[in-house]
Amino acid sequence: MRSDIRPFERPSDARDEFPRVAAWATTLVRLLGALIRVPLLALLIAIEPIVRVILLGAGMLGVLMSVFFEFVIHAPRFPFMKMLGISIACIMVLQLFELACLTLSRPSK
Repeated sequence: MRSDIRPFERPSDARDEFPRVAAWATTLVRLLGALIRVPLLALLIAIEPIVRVILLGAGMLGVLMSVFFEFVIHAPRFPFMKMLGISIACIMVLQLFELACLTLSRPSK
């Protein structure tokens, strides 16, 4: 058996090829990510004022109406906890919306 042949060893050109392929793949993934991220961010920024007014208005109005109906009017059949929960959920959805905008606005590393 010849001593210069080593089994299970890749040729040197294959070792040199892998970093180039990895670099191309990384560049392609980043480009595709930017092509998805930028239009989505533009859409979210465009609808942000409308979403903010609706969700913040619904949340604050719901909290105020819940407190008003529960403690001022003493309505016996008013669903206080359900109404308060929906109002707080509106405010939390607004926070998630802002987090999505913030996450999409950061460039990928």
